[in-house]
Amino acid sequence: MSDTGRRVALLARPGVARDCVRGALLEIGADIVAEDDPGSASPEAIRAASPDVLMIILDAVSETTLDRFDSMLGDPAFEVMFEEADVAAARDGWEAARWRRHLAAKLNHRDDVLPPILGAESAPATDELAEQLEELISVDAEGELLPPSVPDNATAGQGFSIFDPVAAEGGDASMDYSLTVHGLELDTAANDTLPQVTGPDFSASDFDPLLAELDAELPDVALAETPTLPEPDWQGGLIDGFAPLDAEPVDHAPVPAAPVNEPSSAFGELTLSDDIAPVAARVATGRTHDLDELERRISTLALVGDAPPAAVPPPLPPASAPPPLPAETVPGAVLVLAGIGGPDAVRQLLGSLPARFGRPVLLRQRLDGARYDKLVAQLQRASTMPVALAQPGAALQPGHVYVLGDEIGLSEDASHFVGGGGDRLIEQLPATESAVIVLSGADASLADPIAALAARGAYVGAQSPENCYDAVAANAVASRGATSAPPSELAAHLAGRWGR
Repeated sequence: MSDTGRRVALLARPGVARDCVRGALLEIGADIVAEDDPGSASPEAIRAASPDVLMIILDAVSETTLDRFDSMLGDPAFEVMFEEADVAAARDGWEAARWRRHLAAKLNHRDDVLPPILGAESAPATDELAEQLEELISVDAEGELLPPSVPDNATAGQGFSIFDPVAAEGGDASMDYSLTVHGLELDTAANDTLPQVTGPDFSASDFDPLLAELDAELPDVALAETPTLPEPDWQGGLIDGFAPLDAEPVDHAPVPAAPVNEPSSAFGELTLSDDIAPVAARVATGRTHDLDELERRISTLALVGDAPPAAVPPPLPPASAPPPLPAETVPGAVLVLAGIGGPDAVRQLLGSLPARFGRPVLLRQRLDGARYDKLVAQLQRASTMPVALAQPGAALQPGHVYVLGDEIGLSEDASHFVGGGGDRLIEQLPATESAVIVLSGADASLADPIAALAARGAYVGAQSPENCYDAVAANAVASRGATSAPPSELAAHLAGRWGR
């Protein structure tokens, strides 16, 4: 696609940010067909200008006025790009140049965001090179050093090659690289040994120190085993003849009964001494224990029910924690991973999900400046589900979208958010009840953990490359078996699984 001709409508309040973005658009060849303050601009007038792209510069005032443009923001005929006013105004030098390259690539649906190779634009044309070669030949005193002639039908594939950086980037195989000087075709076979000139290996994902720390593997710390306390020794020898309850039962001699003509003992004659005979056994009426049996137990210190009539109910077992929920009842979640070029894909995905979606949606969107609160406001306009910034301690609810900050992770049972542990998000998801969606700009290093989760039963989808600005991670996941489709089709797959 050409770098010119894209029609852009610029909506921004007057100021430094608007001037910077306007200058960048003009520098990359965009056609600005409308420029106005979103607070006073007419949506009908902007639509009448027939823009291809809406470039919206957000600040605290303009965000409150965007509701008037909802019909255009949700129209697939318009591409929508957002930019933060304070971030745009602060760019300068190398960062501003880098942003202009990325803006040009995104605006024109290209992926060449590298700066031009040093010296590539100054490579001499074929005729200038011929003149220089002619001068060298004319001052060469050794005429026999002229290269031998080659057949008239010789081509560039027969040992002669002049490297043209422009042609190498364009991949034009039909270009003729032969060179004729004074009727002779020169053979410069020595040039075949020149190394191939290529640009550095580029990934559109910038280095983020926070994410680099989160991606680091946590060290394995072995927990010390809790020592088992010895069982209490209740045979301390405090009382002679004491034995545990499970010891061999002791046979006691039957207590002789008192003579019949002996007067009954009064209550004051009861004693704990073994030398005095107990009172005569009598039939107890309305009692569980008679006095003789009670006295015998006191004298032997066997107060626990060793006779069936005096059995004491066993103590209740200690209260234990409720058993964990079975794996199939643990709620899952849909984890969406995105980065540069991702907000547009995220808007398409969320806009296609139903309001009554049966899973919480967790969005890990890498942003420069970590302005996640602004992202929440933007996504709420595109989603029919509530969108909120995830907070530690908050429970996950189905049918809600949560934007995850850099330091937000999940609890061990994936039921609520915690501070920290963001690098373990994927492995903490219940596999059979969860999904992972990889969009433009996601971290390619997560491809292997995502594939491992898919092997355990999770659904994994990747944005198709034809509509993906940075497809490194999406292609890596797709090559491992993930479903590759546009964001709207991935949303349809999710709705078919968990729509309510």
